[in-house]
Amino acid sequence: MDTTWITVGGLVIRAPVNASTNLLLTVQCLVYFAGLRERGDGRARHWGRFFLLMGAATLAGVAKHGFRHLLEGDALVVVLALSNVASGFAVYFAQRATLDS
Repeated sequence: MDTTWITVGGLVIRAPVNASTNLLLTVQCLVYFAGLRERGDGRARHWGRFFLLMGAATLAGVAKHGFRHLLEGDALVVVLALSNVASGFAVYFAQRATLDS
């Protein structure tokens, strides 16, 4: 299967559906984080941290899927590492929130 490419304002985007889905998930996660950080209980704080870190992971996914062709060497490694580490810590905070329930 061939990779889909689109050009938006002179910027070439690889896998635009994946990149745009990641971008929408990032916005959604940050909205949830903003709502949960105002609440004082530990469970809500853990869920807030989960959404913050998932937002970071999916934001890295925008670069990973949409601009992989522009990332070379160390830059790609940093994006992949950020995505993976943020996802791992997000799972940790989801587990903490579940245990607090």
